[in-house]
Amino acid sequence: MNLQLSVGVSLLIMALTLSGAEAGLQHRLDEWAGEKPGVIVALTVDETGVHFYAAGRWSDAEPDRSIDRSTAFEIGSISKVLTALLAAEALADRALSWQDAVPAVADEKVLTFHQLATHTSGLPRLPRDFPDRGLSNPYRDISRDELEASLTLEMSHRPDESVGQWAYSNFGFAVLGQAAAMLLELDYERAVQTRVLPPLGMTETRMHGGTRPAWAEGLAPGHNSAGVALPWEFAAYAPAGAWVSSAADMGRWLQAVLGADADNALPASWESGWREQADAAGPDRMGYGWMIRDVGGADVHWHGGGTGGYRSFIGVQRTTGRGIVILGARDEDVAGIGLGWFQGLFAEPSQGSIDWAASDYVGDYPLAPEFVLAVFAEGQGLMIQATGQPRFPLRAVGPDRFELVGVVATVSFERDQAGEVVGLILHQAGQDMPADRHAVGSKQKVRSGVELPAEQLETLVGRYQLAPQFILTISRSGDQLFAQATGQGNFPIHAEGPDAFYYDVVEARITFQRDDAGEVNGLTLHQGGRDMPAPRLED
Repeated sequence: MNLQLSVGVSLLIMALTLSGAEAGLQHRLDEWAGEKPGVIVALTVDETGVHFYAAGRWSDAEPDRSIDRSTAFEIGSISKVLTALLAAEALADRALSWQDAVPAVADEKVLTFHQLATHTSGLPRLPRDFPDRGLSNPYRDISRDELEASLTLEMSHRPDESVGQWAYSNFGFAVLGQAAAMLLELDYERAVQTRVLPPLGMTETRMHGGTRPAWAEGLAPGHNSAGVALPWEFAAYAPAGAWVSSAADMGRWLQAVLGADADNALPASWESGWREQADAAGPDRMGYGWMIRDVGGADVHWHGGGTGGYRSFIGVQRTTGRGIVILGARDEDVAGIGLGWFQGLFAEPSQGSIDWAASDYVGDYPLAPEFVLAVFAEGQGLMIQATGQPRFPLRAVGPDRFELVGVVATVSFERDQAGEVVGLILHQAGQDMPADRHAVGSKQKVRSGVELPAEQLETLVGRYQLAPQFILTISRSGDQLFAQATGQGNFPIHAEGPDAFYYDVVEARITFQRDDAGEVNGLTLHQGGRDMPAPRLED
């Protein structure tokens, strides 16, 4: 795990007095916006009503341009939930089930709608013949015929043991959406516009690469490390991430599924999507399209999205009647904010001063044998540092409860009957992770590796594509190898074998693959119970 990111964060548009929880969310948006260009908006639905928030500036060229509920953003992979809803409608129309085979696949190996909608099809994230375009509009101009050719190729190479194993696949959802549209005898864009958006009351949602240029209708410019990002256009891969929407329209979606609009009955075929259908990675399970995570004893159905210059999040907790949408025009995580909102990380802090003593809390708190949270005093303050990561100040927000400054997370310390602190719980991304307290320095372990010659390390240097918008760059300085994921820091990795390396800043490993000639042609990132392959890109 990583306190900042896991290797898949102003302009106030309210004249109301904000409650503590609302002010906390606004504060998080302001922190995300910072001094860099790129706007962020959030819309929440709960027992107090619908609330809208915004922060940041439009761009360096137009810093004062206004932001409102109709400002448009690329929503990326949230589009997959819309695609799953379309598939449910198509199957109902044809009296088919999720377990039926996709009819377009002419192969003795069965590919079902259920497998595609739960990422258990055994298909890769992207097919091996996907064009190498980097991060600049990678999905453009790929026809349905080309998608079908890729499917034929991948089905012929699909290992039997991969079927039923969860592995996130943009390719699989492109196949799912196009197959659903074919069942309805419509093109994908028209199918979603007629069968999915109307029941949700969504009138401002458009498709990149569709019949109406979405970026001509108030699209906030996306930003990444290179500056202003190009919009991403989609053709056959549209079901995986093509849709552009607004806080207003996404809010209508929330209200529809939470039952706030009694006149907007939803199709009965959609109900199965809410139920758990498969296991996923880490703390998540899968519905159809939705990720499902237990947060505070109640399921949150959620999905995140990311394109070249945007990040997005939608989450619904139907048992509590709460939901949130966050849309950001910069390639920095927003899912932590959304899950943190459900977790209550932005609750109103205690009033008045909070008395605490650093000596009560200092110590080592191992979340895993080689991943320890060190809590220590520095000056008049309290700090926390995870193994191999930067240190963060802790700010008291309640008795024995502290907020990490600069990270969407809190820690609460636990005491025994004698009043001694015996552990903590890290609250982050919808998870509550306990750790026992140990003496300072007693759990800080140093993992020993093996030494490899510089010329052997040099053969591993290169760029490896985990996803169209997510590249892992391997570099070398002397006899040290480094790994840097898109938008993240450049961290050392250490050899435990000729082609096997580990991080000391996060619980993750990298293994490199070679072809028959012994040349390195890819790697696999192992983290959180997932094995994520990445082919090597040609320079």
